[in-house]
Parts: sequence; C-alpha cells; structure tokens
Amino acid sequence: MILFVWGLFYFNGRISALEKNVENIIKSKLVSQGQMTKPISVPESVSSIATELDSQEALSSQQIPEFTPSSTSDNQEAPEAPKQRESGEVFGGQLLGKIGIIALVIGLSFFLKYAFENNWIGATGRVMIGLFVGVALIGIGQFLRKNYLVYSDFLMGGGIAALYLSIFAAFNFYALIDAPVAFFFMICVTVLSVVISIVDGTINLAILGVLGGFITPFLVNTGSNNFVLLFSYSLIIDFGVLALSVFKKWTKLNYLAFVCTYLIFFGWLTEFYNSLLLGSTMFFLTAFFVVFLFVTIIHNIFNQKKSREVDIVLLTLNTFIYAVTSYFLLNDKYHSYLGFFAVLLAVVYFAIAYLADKYNSEDNVLSVALLGLGATFLTVAIPLQLTGYWITLAWLVEAVVLYYISSEVESEKLQPFGTFVYSIGVARFFIFDSFNYSISRYTVIFNRQFFLVFVAVVVAYLLSYFHKKGVLRNPANKQWMAIFLVVANLLTLYAFTTEADRYYRKQLDSISTAYNKEVSANNQYGKDAVTREKSQEYYAKMSAVRNKENTAISIIWALYAVILVAFGFMWRVRMARIFGLTLLFITALKIFVDVWALGALYRIISSISFGVIALIVSFVFAKYKKVIQEIL
Repeated sequence: MILFVWGLFYFNGRISALEKNVENIIKSKLVSQGQMTKPISVPESVSSIATELDSQEALSSQQIPEFTPSSTSDNQEAPEAPKQRESGEVFGGQLLGKIGIIALVIGLSFFLKYAFENNWIGATGRVMIGLFVGVALIGIGQFLRKNYLVYSDFLMGGGIAALYLSIFAAFNFYALIDAPVAFFFMICVTVLSVVISIVDGTINLAILGVLGGFITPFLVNTGSNNFVLLFSYSLIIDFGVLALSVFKKWTKLNYLAFVCTYLIFFGWLTEFYNSLLLGSTMFFLTAFFVVFLFVTIIHNIFNQKKSREVDIVLLTLNTFIYAVTSYFLLNDKYHSYLGFFAVLLAVVYFAIAYLADKYNSEDNVLSVALLGLGATFLTVAIPLQLTGYWITLAWLVEAVVLYYISSEVESEKLQPFGTFVYSIGVARFFIFDSFNYSISRYTVIFNRQFFLVFVAVVVAYLLSYFHKKGVLRNPANKQWMAIFLVVANLLTLYAFTTEADRYYRKQLDSISTAYNKEVSANNQYGKDAVTREKSQEYYAKMSAVRNKENTAISIIWALYAVILVAFGFMWRVRMARIFGLTLLFITALKIFVDVWALGALYRIISSISFGVIALIVSFVFAKYKKVIQEIL
C-alpha cells in the first residue's frame, strides 16, 4: 500500500515536470520565431499554450512539431530538456530489463534442477522446456526489434543463454546426449549468437549471450573435474567472440570473454591441477592465448583500422598471463627448454607484426607493440637458456639481428628495441662480466672481457652503419650514427686501457705475493733486518710498475688519438678528428698531473713521447688547413 501511494505521488510529480518542460520548450520556440510579444507565466497550462499556438499558426513560416508520444519513434532523438529528465527513467528501465533476463535464466536453471530432484517431469521434457524458452525469447526479441531495440536485446540475450544452459544440462547433468553432439549444438548456438549480433549490429546481445554462456557451467556444476569439457566449452564461446571480432570492434565484449575465460582457467588450476595434467593444461592455455591474440588484432588488420590503447593493453595482458603461467607450469621439469619456448613466441610475434604491417601499414601502434613483444621474448630467452658471459654476448648479437631485420624490411620500428638490447648488454658487461676474472690467471688480450668489449665495439660500429643507411629516410639517424660512433671509440679506449691496467696489476700481484711469502719466512726465523731491507725493495718495485703503467696508458691514449685524427683526414670524418683532438688534450692533462708522481725516467719518456706526437698532429692540421676549411 505504501509503495502504491508513493508511486502515485511519484508519477504525479513526473507528469507535472513533463508539462513544465513542454511549456518551456514551446515558449523558447515562440521567442526564437518572434511570434511571442509577452512572456507566458509559469502557472498557465499546456493546453492554453497550445491554443495560442493555433491562433498564430497562419503567421508562422515554420511548423512547430507536436510533442506527443505518437509522433516520436524509438530511434528519434528527443528534445534536450525532456531527454535529460527521462535519462534516469530510461536507464532504470534498461537496468530492470537486464536484471529480469538474468533472473529468468537463473530461475530457469533452478527450475530444471529442482524439477529433476523432485521428479516432476522427465529429463527430456526439462531440456525441451529450456530449448523452447530459448527459441521463444529469441523469436519474440527479433519480432519486437524494430520498435523496441534495447528490450529485444535483453530477450534474445536471455534466449541465447537459455539455449547454452539447456544443451549443457542435457549433456553434463542429464546425460541425454554425447560430448560430440553437445559440442555441435553449442557451436550452433554460438554461431547463431554471432550471426544475430552481426546482422542486428548489437553489442548488448553479444554481451548477454557470452556472459550467459560462461555462467552456464557454474549453474549446473556437479563438482567433477571434467576440465576437458569445461575448457572446450569455453573455447567454443571464445571462437564466437573471435568471429565477431572480424566484423565488429567490440572491445567490451573482448574484455568480458578474456576475463571470464581466465577466471574459469585459474579457478580450475588452483583446485584440480596436478603435474600429470601438464600436457592438456598447456594445450588449452595455448589455445586461449592464440584466440585472444587474434581477437585483439584481427579486426584492425582486416579492416585496416588503427589500434587504441585498450587494444594494446589486452594484447599485453594476454601475453603476460600466458608467459608467466607457462613459466610456472614448465619450469620444474622443462627449464632447459624455456629459452627455445621464448624464442618460438618471439618468432610468432615477429611474423604477426610483419603481416600487420603488410596489410595495415598505417597502424604503427599495433606494429610497434607486436615487435616490442617479440623483441622482449627474444631478449628474455637468452638468460633463460644461457649463463654467464654468454648472456651478454647473445644480447649484443641480438641487437645486430634486430637492426638487420629492421634494415631488410626498410622500417625503423625495431631499431629502438635493438638499441635497448645493446644497452642492457653493455650494462650487464660492466656490472657483472668486467669483474669476473682472476688476476693471477689473467692473460692479456686473450681473455673473455676483452673479447666481449671487442664484440660490443664491432656491434656499435654496425649499428652506426645501419643508422647511416637510413639518414635519407630519417634525418634523426644522423644523430644516432654519431652516438654509436662515440660509444664505439669510448669502448675501444676502455678496452686497451683496461688491458694495460690489468697487465701491470698482474705484475704488482706477483711482486706482492713473492714479498709476502719472503716476509713470512724471514719472520719465522727472526730475521727483522732482512725484512726491512726486503720491504724497501718491495716498495721500489711496486712504484716502478705503477710508473710504467701510467706511462703506458698515456702513450696508448696518444697513439689512439693519432689514429683517430689520421682516419678523420683520410676518410674526411670530422667527428673522428674532433674526438682525436679531444683525446690528445685529455692525455696532455693526464701527463701534467702524473708527471709529479712519476720517476725521473718515466717522466722524461711520457713528456717527450706525448710532445712528439702532439707536434706531429699539430703539423698535420696546419698542413691540411685549407682542406679542412673546404670540407667544412
């Protein structure tokens, strides 16, 4: 009774508000046409306003539309003010329709189960009732579709869900049909849902059908571990979503299917999985991954449309879930194959990126995302499969491979990933590999550290070359070419400086080891005077070796600077000449700092050697001054 009284007051208020809205609209229309000389007071009724309109109709050059329910169809846009007032009611009605359909499907499932438990009707009869209700809802919804678009979506969505429920119950709950027959009928329902969604162009039906299909296994769940049936059933629905993705870009539907599929998968995984089911589990996990990989990209490729952020997020989420889950499933027994597994994924992504770029070259976002995922898997595969120095070496080689592929396809999309891989390879060398050696067993030049730096230098020159090839295509390549040239020279200088340092450090280590042994033996016999004498000799030897090291490094820097300057003149590379000159000035500064710590002999050698080299270089610049000016 209270609800009834409240309803009367509510609808009375809504009618009054509607009258005021119509009144205001008519007033504004009259004012805009200049037909109204005095304002109409608010208390006037709508009928009096309509009378005044009729008396002035002959003077009007435009006809004012009548705002009656019969003159506005479902597909027409209502005036702005009434639309704002009615939006809450329309939303409430739509929400009520959704709740009603869900309640109907749930009630139907409970009815079938309750009827089964109480033996009201036979199993065949119950399934037939469900099928009849499903077909009836679809038929009624299609009949009402012309005038009641949203409402028909609710009815047909409920009908699709009822069909799923009935077929699933006929197989899994009542055992009336075999698995092949059940799958055939489910495929038919999925195809029906896809066809109706495409023909009618409605996402609401697709969402309700997919959601109802995924809810079905939970409504008739018997608690058994029939995961093959469960996952096959989920795949059928996902293939329907994939088919829809070819024609429609319904992101909400893609996300709904994605979330429901993996909720079912991980729910089963946490409750029923054991290592004996690894093969079947990986098969279905891979199937889900492949389906949603193509769900994300197939519409953009076939219809040549650009991807959005939500598409890339779904693509990345699907990849992340598959990669991480596969790692935890395979790691215990098949860790040695994980690297090959990652390489296989990288190849898949590179292939799809190639197809995406070929058939939809305007979609740079999708191409870069696919290439990035492929490069990521290729990079991750290396530490999964290799250890130690091999990881750094493989990353350096991978950078060249990525640049080579980018050059062959005449696209620069892979170059940033190649630069990143090269950077982490160099960083790993300096963080881990450069310190992983024994000084007592160190062999100058013929060691892993020098080899890795040598490879890094060669790769830097190669990357610079690839950028040089693309200068005409993109002027920004010139800057990157210069950057890699500088990196190559810095690494070269580092390599030779480090080798000199470790060569003399090995001598220092040998002197220190011999001294400690002799001191230990002399102290054992109480020969303190001999020990003091050996100490003076020890410090003299150590100082001489350090002087040699500083002198050698200065000469190495000066000679390398000369080589750069000579190369710059021969090949007319201004950057090499500038780098060589800069290095000479740095070497000069180093010598002037070291000269006060070096011994007399090494002080003379360093100063004279550098002086001669500097004078030669200066003479070359003076001689070819005009050539340099012409080049500039």
